[in-house]
Amino acid sequence: MVASREVQLKSFPTGNMTEENFELATVQVPSPGQGELMVKNLWLSIEAGMRALLHEGDAHFGFGKGKPVRGFAVGQIIQSRHPRFPKGGYITGLCNWQEYYISNGEGMQIIDPNLVPVHHYLTVMGAMAATAYFGLLDVGRIKAGETVGVSAAAGSVGSVACQIAKLTGCRVVGTAGSDEKVDWLINELGIDAAINYKKVDDLQEAMGAACPEGIDVYFDNVAGKSLEAALEVMKPRGRILACGTVHDYDGGGPAGPANYLQITQKRLSVQGFSVLDYMDRMPEYLSRMSGWITEGKVRSRETVYEGIENAVAAWIGLFQGKNIGKMLVKLGDPDKVE
Repeated sequence: MVASREVQLKSFPTGNMTEENFELATVQVPSPGQGELMVKNLWLSIEAGMRALLHEGDAHFGFGKGKPVRGFAVGQIIQSRHPRFPKGGYITGLCNWQEYYISNGEGMQIIDPNLVPVHHYLTVMGAMAATAYFGLLDVGRIKAGETVGVSAAAGSVGSVACQIAKLTGCRVVGTAGSDEKVDWLINELGIDAAINYKKVDDLQEAMGAACPEGIDVYFDNVAGKSLEAALEVMKPRGRILACGTVHDYDGGGPAGPANYLQITQKRLSVQGFSVLDYMDRMPEYLSRMSGWITEGKVRSRETVYEGIENAVAAWIGLFQGKNIGKMLVKLGDPDKVE
């Protein structure tokens, strides 16, 4: 038996999450049985979208009072009785927020620690980042010379969307919530313009000034007021890629645009999508993204909290805009496995 700390849901949030909605518990993890493996979690991925599933009465991903919070993680196999998962290897997948756990391998992906650092499989090599790739190239069908707008552009998905759009030859304009994020987007990621939406009096006016000829494709991570402003700036027959609604995840209120009529008047297309529709094509994404990373064409930046005891603070911090790039929690270093 191994003692393992885990984050459990104490009560469902009403409005914004607080640390009081969760508690840190210690459980005993047994040795793996036949066909099982024990994993030491090294990194937790902090996802805005998981907050949308944290509602009383919902059964998504097994969330419930007294049960562990779930999310994507990278871990090291420290014991194995499974033929496909050797001891000492590394895996990623959806699991509980805990330091150690037992798995039968279902839904887990073996990763190569020699290709990129293992935490990159939760950032630019992760499934959430692949949302930007398939959204822009398959759903949005972006073309060189088009103007692409990206909300939450300094986040984990938005920052990858910005870079892929630039690699495709597009003009890219992003919105973010601090001057530091704006500086990073322009001076390090090389996008054409970025707007600190917290500092402008009229976001529509600011977006119009940054996109004088209009927006062809809008990669929407936020909805709400950001989407309303973008609708006014969209070109006729533009495409809106509905990726997320961060505005409403953590008590922000309804995310729908008040100027919905713009969709009809401008003949806009709006398409929702999920990376879950493309999981069979993840090898394609990993191959292409690893090449871009090796060539220095895509950059990754992380905001890291240390220790499972700070996982909830990291999650709350994500909605407070405390991250640049991907929000992660580092749980520990790999063991020396003999």
